[in-house]
Amino acid sequence: MHLKSTIFTLVAAIFQGFTLVWYILSYVPGGERGLFFMTSLFTSFLRRSTSTTEKDNDGEKPNRKTPEKDQQILKRKIENRAQQKTGRGCC
Repeated sequence: MHLKSTIFTLVAAIFQGFTLVWYILSYVPGGERGLFFMTSLFTSFLRRSTSTTEKDNDGEKPNRKTPEKDQQILKRKIENRAQQKTGRGCC
């Protein structure tokens, strides 16, 4: 049985290219550490880009274009958690 799959061939070629680059960089001093750094940077970018479509625990959608808004939401969450631990309400 002869199977042809362009998608699987493309995925395998990309994987082989990645492993070849990894193999070559593992012999360069600091190359493997740099590759780890770049992959962690890439994965954190993907996580941030996918988290903009999800809602926060408070039900608010974070606006990644304004860091001030994110800081306000984070500050409000920290204050709420501190109040819950001490048992005090807001007033």
